[in-house]
Amino acid sequence: MSCSGAYATAAEFETQWFYDFDLASDADATAEIDSLLAKAAGRIHAAMQASGQCSCTLESWATDFLKELNMVAAVVMFNIPAVRLSDDQRTKYNDYLREQLELIRTGQIELCQGETAKAFPAFGVAEIGLTDRNAARIIDNRRRREGI
Repeated sequence: MSCSGAYATAAEFETQWFYDFDLASDADATAEIDSLLAKAAGRIHAAMQASGQCSCTLESWATDFLKELNMVAAVVMFNIPAVRLSDDQRTKYNDYLREQLELIRTGQIELCQGETAKAFPAFGVAEIGLTDRNAARIIDNRRRREGI
């Protein structure tokens, strides 16, 4: 795999971020999203190049991982009006993106087939309470999980 172009398509981006948006009927919007995804992929290419992962065959999971990272990068880097993120959400996505790129750059996440990496991608979930009621529910859920 060479480090060029976007990992995700506008259609995949639409599925991930715009459940009620119809890119198929708007060729200009599709071209714009494809362009932003290609630009956002540059950071991923740089991290992969730094760790020598541009000229290999990707692991089966790595393709989806890079697509997701590409879409997050586009959302964080560019102000796409249809994707409304709070400042806190944008900061968290940016931190996630920075962390994943660093793991790729340092070889802690190995995307190439047949390689053994220092680390592996993981998934975490954080509840965000936008109202007092939701914040109270989150606290109550945590207490229940921890048996407090």
